[in-house]
Amino acid sequence: MDEMMKEKEYLQLAEVYFSGLDQSPYHSIEEQYHDWMRFVDMLCSMQIVMKENSLEESFSRIGTVYRDEALMRAIEPRPLRRAGGGEEIFRIFQTLLHKGQAAAQEGRFLPFDVLCMLHEFTYPEIMEVVLSFMPDLNRKYERVYTVLQEEPSDSIRPTVGFVYDICSLFLPMQYEDIALLSDEDGYLGQFVFDRRFWGGGDESNLSKRLCLNQRIRDFLMGNPGKMGKLYPYARVLAGDGNGEIPDRISGKENAAYLLELMGGLLEKEKRGVICLLGEAGVGKKFLLGTVAELTGQSFLSVELPLLLELDYHDRKELLNDIVCKCMIEGLHLHLDHVPYGEAEKRPVREILSFFQKYIMILFLSSETEELAETVRHAAWLPVELKRPSGFVQKAFWEHFLKEKRITPAPELNLDEIVSKYSLTPGAIRRIAERLQIEGEEQIDEQTLSDRIREMCKVNFGSKAKRLQTGFCWEDMELNEESERELKKIAAYAKNRTTVYEKYGFGKKMPYGKGFSVLLYGPPGTGKTMAATVLANELKLDIYRIDLSQIGSKYIGETEKNLSAIFETGRHANAILFFDEADALFTKRTEVASSNDRYANAEIAYLLQKIEEYDGISFLATNNLNNFDTAFRRRITFIVPMNLPDAGIRRRLWENVFPAELPKDAIDFGAIAEHAEMSGSSIKSAALRAAYQAALEKRPVTRMDVIDAIDAELRKCGALSIRQELIRGK
Repeated sequence: MDEMMKEKEYLQLAEVYFSGLDQSPYHSIEEQYHDWMRFVDMLCSMQIVMKENSLEESFSRIGTVYRDEALMRAIEPRPLRRAGGGEEIFRIFQTLLHKGQAAAQEGRFLPFDVLCMLHEFTYPEIMEVVLSFMPDLNRKYERVYTVLQEEPSDSIRPTVGFVYDICSLFLPMQYEDIALLSDEDGYLGQFVFDRRFWGGGDESNLSKRLCLNQRIRDFLMGNPGKMGKLYPYARVLAGDGNGEIPDRISGKENAAYLLELMGGLLEKEKRGVICLLGEAGVGKKFLLGTVAELTGQSFLSVELPLLLELDYHDRKELLNDIVCKCMIEGLHLHLDHVPYGEAEKRPVREILSFFQKYIMILFLSSETEELAETVRHAAWLPVELKRPSGFVQKAFWEHFLKEKRITPAPELNLDEIVSKYSLTPGAIRRIAERLQIEGEEQIDEQTLSDRIREMCKVNFGSKAKRLQTGFCWEDMELNEESERELKKIAAYAKNRTTVYEKYGFGKKMPYGKGFSVLLYGPPGTGKTMAATVLANELKLDIYRIDLSQIGSKYIGETEKNLSAIFETGRHANAILFFDEADALFTKRTEVASSNDRYANAEIAYLLQKIEEYDGISFLATNNLNNFDTAFRRRITFIVPMNLPDAGIRRRLWENVFPAELPKDAIDFGAIAEHAEMSGSSIKSAALRAAYQAALEKRPVTRMDVIDAIDAELRKCGALSIRQELIRGK
């Protein structure tokens, strides 16, 4: 057949397949894919005709091996020719592309055209995608590709060589196109094709099989949105779309600021990394949800620590899939809980460098700004998020309780709750979810406080121990002044939100919304008991700090330990109790040596942390004179804890013995008048008397009490008053 006959035949074939092809836009993927299948059918038909004309009977085989004559024909030098009428085929090819682009201009973004727009594909790359997609549209291409590639019947995927041959029918192909089509590290190789089908390293580039990855196939079939293998590692953050979130908690101001940053980057066509800094639960994902609500563009939020647990190859595969999903679905990428300790630095740098290469604006959530050093060719834009104010926390409580259909009891005062407990929005949501699971329909203060304390429970390690007592105001016998001051502290704690936010003092005093209390008095006067009673009144946990674990001879270690104590206390919403504070809070000395200078620096640092702490700090000392004037000035309350007078001692004696204890009628008034003892000494004496009576299996007598008092006084180095007590009435 001469060349003119060939060209005429190919033109007739093109006319059969595409008679009346116009430029009108596509209206559906079905219409578009129908034309692409016709186009591939036409090219495959031409390829078959060319093979028949050039090899004639050489298709006859013995198994899968050419006969010698056919093999000779296969290696006979012949130039690779384009099909006759190649210009007409190319025109049809361009028309199909134009029809998709025209649909996009009318607002119909068909998946195939979206994929092509994401990257500036060359014509051979477009055909590589088209030919690879055909077996997913119609099984006939499994047979067609098997015949045309002259390979075993189980090879249903096109090879690079097959794509090259098909493209040669109407495109001016060069050998460099083989490298382009087989590039595993290129855009197609990383994000479009499943590299598991490329074969081993012993295959030639032309033999590499091409199979679209599952995400691309789902997308082209009009079924995007599947998480697939990303399911355990990521989730999509979208706007709620219900408009029911109150403005106070919506975070629209912060969202507007983020949008401003994003707009600036896009306007300047500059890559950027926006890092949301702040503790876990402060509302980073909630804020991104608001941004998604405002823009209509969702976020793919990836738990980065989970990716770090994978080996390199599995992680690399997921990274590619993440980029692919974000690109084809138009999602912003957010990496959550990004760590940057010594063990994670190297893999985190590699991951962030990879994403910065393909993602225009990358969002991170972290608690450290050290991540800035991982940014190489992009703008670093940190945005710090803090715990919301008390009034905003109240709005979160109201929102999440309503969302979970839980009604606050009439006596539940949320203003007092947010005054006592500073919580992140995430913690508030989790508590509301637990209450819902427990079946709570109405919540009272005690139940809510218990759940909050359980949520906030922390471990101080060896540096602090939680104090647990059932003491209340009625268990304490204090003088009027001390009791009045302690109850005033409790009232202050319940009204902090009103004073600092409603009355505006938070603007005047932005740091340190908590307060400190110094309890001073002789040993045994009830300083620890007073602190625990106040904690029980406020329904707050109290931790006694072990000062022996705080101080260190190494420079900077004491400050480090103190910082950890206050940071842990902040998360726990705990009262910190520094007992026998003289060990660390002693009067500052004149600087006579470097040790004095460091000691004074440690005390100054401690005062700073106390002032910055949003909770309550208790300090107990036996001697107020150990604290200088400057130190006292920075303490909010200084409460004397004096030895009880005779009247208080009498009440202590009358109440110290349990009702179950058998005892004689004892005149505690006379005993209280003569025995000047602290509350703790009275308790010890009462316990000693009870043991003596138990040993002799009889009720407690007046002499048991007198002997116990004498033993307690002698233990403390005081003179015996035994005879005086015996004579007393």
